[in-house]
Formats: sequence, C-alpha cells, structure tokens
Amino acid sequence: MKTLKLFKVSLAVMAVTLSASFAHAAGFQLGNQGSRAMGRANAVVADPKDASTIFYNPAGLTALDGKFNLYLGAIVIDPSFKYKDFDGNNKTDGNVNPLVSGHFYLGGKVLPWLSVGLGFNPNEGATVKWPANSPASNVVREQSARSLWFMPTLAVDFGAIGIKGLSIGATADLVYSYAYLTQDIGFGGGQTGRVALSGNDFKVGGHFGVLYKPELVPGLAIGATYRLPVRNTIKGTADFDAPAAVRGQLPPDGKGVVDGLDYPQYAVFGAGYTFFERFNLEVDGVWTNWRDFTRLQFTFPDGSQSTTQRLWHNTLGIRTGIEYRNQGVFAVRAGFEYDPTPVPKKTLDFALPDVNRDNLSAGFTIFLPADLWIDVGGYYLVGKSRSTPHTPSAIQPVVGIYHVSAYEVGASLGWALGKVKEAPKEVVDAPVKDTDGDGVPDATDACPMVAGTDGTGCPVPVDADNDGVLDNVDKCPGVTGVPPDGCPPLTKMVTVSSMPTTSARPKRVKRRSAAARIRIRMATVSLVLPTSARTSRRPRTATRTQTAAPMSSPPKWRSSTASSRAFVSQTLARA
Repeated sequence: MKTLKLFKVSLAVMAVTLSASFAHAAGFQLGNQGSRAMGRANAVVADPKDASTIFYNPAGLTALDGKFNLYLGAIVIDPSFKYKDFDGNNKTDGNVNPLVSGHFYLGGKVLPWLSVGLGFNPNEGATVKWPANSPASNVVREQSARSLWFMPTLAVDFGAIGIKGLSIGATADLVYSYAYLTQDIGFGGGQTGRVALSGNDFKVGGHFGVLYKPELVPGLAIGATYRLPVRNTIKGTADFDAPAAVRGQLPPDGKGVVDGLDYPQYAVFGAGYTFFERFNLEVDGVWTNWRDFTRLQFTFPDGSQSTTQRLWHNTLGIRTGIEYRNQGVFAVRAGFEYDPTPVPKKTLDFALPDVNRDNLSAGFTIFLPADLWIDVGGYYLVGKSRSTPHTPSAIQPVVGIYHVSAYEVGASLGWALGKVKEAPKEVVDAPVKDTDGDGVPDATDACPMVAGTDGTGCPVPVDADNDGVLDNVDKCPGVTGVPPDGCPPLTKMVTVSSMPTTSARPKRVKRRSAAARIRIRMATVSLVLPTSARTSRRPRTATRTQTAAPMSSPPKWRSSTASSRAFVSQTLARA
C-alpha cells in the first residue's frame, strides 16, 4: 500500500508535468501563427495585413485587401533544454524534436459591412525526451502535446453604418487537444517500471477583437484582443509496465482523468502608427492569467483522487515591431518581445524549465504577380539560465540550473483573391483660356483679343476699298489703289492720312513759340554759312575792348548777303 500511495503521488506529479506541457507545449505552443507576425514579434494586433488576423485580432478582417484573403504556411521551432547540478558534475541535455506549427486562414468581405473567415491551426506539438540517466527520470521521461484549433470568425465594419474607423470581430475557438507523458518508476534493487499517461479532450472557447482607426489622427490604429480560457478535462488511460515481481505493487491499467489542463485567458492591447507612408511602428502589452489555474486534480483508475495546488502567477509582457513596406515590391520588418515566465523558482523542474524570454525577430516579404506574396520570418529566444532553490522539496525533488534557448523559422504564402483594382484617377484638365470667346484657345489664337472665324482666331480679311488688296495687307485701306500695296500710283508708299489735299488741309493746332522760331532761324543760317565761319569763334579770354586785327579783304560770306537773306526769308515763310 505504501508503494501504491507513493505511486499516486508520482502520478499527481505527472499530471502537473503534463499540465505544464499542455499549457505551454514545452513553452512554445500558441505564440506564432503567421510568418509576418513572427517577424514583428507578434506585434500586429493594430496592423493586420493578412488573414492570420483571425487569430491575433478578428476585427482586422475588415481591413484586408481583396474580396477574400488566403494565408497558409508553417513555422518550425527548435528548442533546447539543458540541466546541470550546482556542482556542475551532473549534466543532462534534453532530446527535443522540433515543433511544427502549421496555419491556414481564409477570410474576407461578403457584404460591405460584414466579413467572415475560418482559421485552422494544427500544432504537431513538441516532444521532449530526457535520457534514462536523467536525475529526474522518475518525474518525466517523455512528454508531448498536440492540438487542433478551428476558428470560424465574423467581423463587422461599423464605418458602413456611420461609425467610421471602428471594427469589431468575434471568433469561436473549437479546440481538440491530445497529450502524452511517460515516467520511470523505481522499485529498488535495480528494478524499474514505467507508466504512460495519455488522453484527449474537445472544448469550445472564443476570442474577440476591436480595431479603431480615428479619422482625426491619420496613421494611428488601436487594437485589442481578449481570449477566453479553454478548460480541458483530459480523459484517457494509464498503462503500467513493470517486472512481474513488482507489478503487483502498481494499480491495474485503466481509465484516468486529469482536470485542470487548461489554456489560460489573456488580453492584448496595442497601438500602431504609420509614418512617412511606408513605416509602421507598433507596441503591444500582453496580460496572461496563469493564476486562474488554482488546482490540478487527477482521478486514478481505482476511483481515488489526488489534488495538487499550482503556484503559477500572472504575467505582463510587451511586444514591439517595426516594418518598412513598399507595397507591391517588398517589405522588411523586425521586432522584440519580452515574455516573462509564470513558473516560480520553487516549482521549476524538468517538465517546464522555463525562463523569462527575450525574443528577437526579423522577416521580409516578397510581392509576386497575381496578388500573391511570400512572408519569411525568423525568431530567436535569447539563451538564458535559471536556477532552482538549493534545497530539494517534495514538489521539487531535483534542484539545479536549467538553460533554455530556441530558434524558429517560418514561411507563409498569401493571396488576395478578387482584389479590387484601383480605378485610374481621372485627369482633370485645367480650364482653357479663350479671352475673345471665338473658340480658339489663347495659346494658339493668332488674334487673342479679337474674335475671329478664319481658323487661326483672327477675323476674316475684307477689302473695304475694292481695290483687290485685302485690308490686312493694304497700306491704303481707305483709298482705292493698285496691287501690291493697295495705294494709288501717284501716292505710292504714302499713306492717305499723310497726303495734303485742298479740300481737307490739316489745321494747325498751335502756333510755334518765339523760341522755336528763333531756333529755326539759327538752324537756317547755319546751313548757309561757310564751315569756317560756323566753326570760328572769338576766344573766351578776349575782352570787349580788344580790337580785331584789320582785315586785308572783306570775308567771303559777306558777298552773298543778299542771297542768304532771300533764303532765310523763304525758310521763315515755310515755317
């Protein structure tokens, strides 16, 4: 009976181990659900760009391009667990098979205000194996957890009914879970047995999302998601294998039930801002309610029960991601996530050697023809060590130092089905200026200020004097003339307005002033004087009393005084 009692305690410890594996799937179950999101450290609750928003924020379905959006791919996670005692003499490495997390999402608009979607997430969970010489082989030898998530989704765009920028979405989480765990049983004397515990369950949960893009702050987006807990009751079998000599010390094979293997509730709130049109920065806060799991109850095949209290605590993490997106060409992104562990030091063991995680991520997108694109992402859990208390206890029989690290890589294919092409923008020409209103733009109008009908914007030429020369080239348009200039023969090259006539002699407007008449006289005299006389002047230094030298003969110009006077008289008469 003592052996059976101790074994029931051992099974309770197995249940706790299974719970840790189930909730975290070796620490990595429900983190990344898309390669783009992974490249941004999952900071996408406010910036949906593909159908994986069904998982991260169902309200984001209303913001996707295309009538429907298809997104599928897989993420491979390669974790590493190591243990050593405080003396460093006993070292053990866990043999961890990579976790493959697939994803398939399809969603889009069926009405201007309504979007629908479906997500399918098969997690071929992590399998962790510790060697037979592990100091905790009687706690766990092998553990694995698998789950299938079906997520039908509805999202409403309230902008279509007057509340612009607001969308709300809801998803039903239909979860099938399977768990498997083995443990060694020591009987002393070198005899060892083994127990295998396996079971499954199907439960329904849900999560909800909100997305808001205020019109007053272009580029800003606010998103939030809340996920209900999924409370599993794993029903399965307990199979025992031991040497015949000690098999009677174990209970018979049979059905067992583990109650409390749950997925926790959590909430995410984030804000993102798009700047310079192509950059987006987002920061999210993540709250996880691990403390809600107060107990873990195991029902043995013989009907007896054992209850174990859990000591996990709530956590508050942070995610941040930045992305440069040249739509239609490429995109690059990076992110950082701080994810604190819910496991206190006094319960740290081989089941879940968890640490506070600092996760670095990066990724890129290549856009392809036909509205296809490929996302590639990488994720690195920075290696850390964490130690237990130095003193063993009933719930922590093995103490020491654990080291954890992990690498992830993922690839996803996206396709925007039925994407609505943007209509080419209508080019509105500037108003054509036509000052004279003749239908010929001023830019090509030969006569922009006069309405015309000759095709060049000018009036059709006429021949008002009927001389055969059009008025536009007729130099005498008011008088009948002859080609080519249109003027009479006797007044060729002289305009009508300049020809004096007896009937219409021009009247003087004003009599010339006396000064003008004197200038004319002086100019006339200068024309008839000899050059020598016009240029010779009395020296300025000469005085009035100075007597000129006697001349041997009178100047030559005096001999023509009469003729000069006659010329001046004629000139004055003309003036």
